[in-house]
Amino acid sequence: MGWAFPWASSLDSDFNYDFDMSVREEEQRSGEVEYTFRAVDVTPVLESGGEGPVAEMAARCGTDARRIRARRPA
Repeated sequence: MGWAFPWASSLDSDFNYDFDMSVREEEQRSGEVEYTFRAVDVTPVLESGGEGPVAEMAARCGTDARRIRARRPA
């Protein structure tokens, strides 16, 4: 269709953290994080020990489940 538009990135900025779209590791270790302006319990991910579908997907991408869960989708 020939569409063209500029892309924007939040890489190397605090944008995702400011809008509760990403969490820092110390927040994640606490067991409960703010995500899209509500509390979310991340304890099951931390206790899974790297098992389950999220861990499998993360391994295919060369990372781990904690890092995947830290950068959550909108």
